[in-house]
Amino acid sequence: ILVMTEGDVLPSQRRNYVAFGNVGLSYRMIPALTLSVQMDAHSSFYTGSDLRQLNANAVQGLLGVSWEFTSGKYAGFSISEDLTVGASPDFVFNLSLTFPFY
Repeated sequence: ILVMTEGDVLPSQRRNYVAFGNVGLSYRMIPALTLSVQMDAHSSFYTGSDLRQLNANAVQGLLGVSWEFTSGKYAGFSISEDLTVGASPDFVFNLSLTFPFY
């Protein structure tokens, strides 16, 4: 739960509490390759607006793959789709490189 304090943007329509949640699963297909699925959701930040981006709950589904190209170093790619149409970005691509800090 996100608890917000006073703000200047649409103060009469802003909700003080926004619920967040996510769930995901990963499966190591081969030692260096992991497939992941994830679902993220949150309730609306505002109420009483005609703009769906402000007034609707949002749900996104993600599908990704991670490749461990050397010990502890990963290259990743994921695709995100808004499952609640018009409430969040329609389609998002993500590329990542992950390196450990020692």
